[in-house]
Amino acid sequence: MRGLVCIVMFATGLVACDRTPTNAPSDAVNDGTAPTQPKPTTPGASDTGLAELTLAADDATNTASPAAILQPDDPSRLLFLSLEAPTSPLWQWQPPRSSAWLAQWIVPGPQGSEPAELVLWSSKRPAHDLTRESVPTWERQFRSGVIPTKASVEHRTIGGMDVHLIDLAGEYTGMGGGWHRPNFRQIVAIAAGPEGTVIIRLLGPKDTVEMHRSGFERMIEGLRTTH
Repeated sequence: MRGLVCIVMFATGLVACDRTPTNAPSDAVNDGTAPTQPKPTTPGASDTGLAELTLAADDATNTASPAAILQPDDPSRLLFLSLEAPTSPLWQWQPPRSSAWLAQWIVPGPQGSEPAELVLWSSKRPAHDLTRESVPTWERQFRSGVIPTKASVEHRTIGGMDVHLIDLAGEYTGMGGGWHRPNFRQIVAIAAGPEGTVIIRLLGPKDTVEMHRSGFERMIEGLRTTH
């Protein structure tokens, strides 16, 4: 029959036909939260580009997936994993978009400009190891021209805990590198908490992050154990 290209393998009884496979692979999901090349949208949307960064690529499978923290009655204080920390009432609480996140806030920008995103999650890995392994990944997500941005890494002791602060700024390309957001900034605190390593990350337009940097610093400097 013309129009059908078919090779019959009599020796094995197998038939191979020229047809389009029905199980062609779809776009891979890098960390269970967002496609590798999301549309650059405003934080808070279901397909927001900010969802892509989430975790360092090799941390996703080693990160605990606890139930999300319930919205606190007091918007100025957060209790989690035997820790407490002050928070800003300006930050808008919302259900975490990723199952790996404990908490998520939308951080409003100046005069209605694009907001940033603040998220919190935990990891089973030691804080020092997680910092050492994650910083190179985050540096590849930011660049100045064609050169990856060098992260500023600072170590502090806060409330008896080791805390690593990582600061990056530049053109943000995300994990897939298929889209670009100019003038972005990311500040991350990685703390050795009593129930595991805690990661708190603020990411968004540079002006928005700078506007809320003092609130982020108060949150980190105010970290305390609850027992």
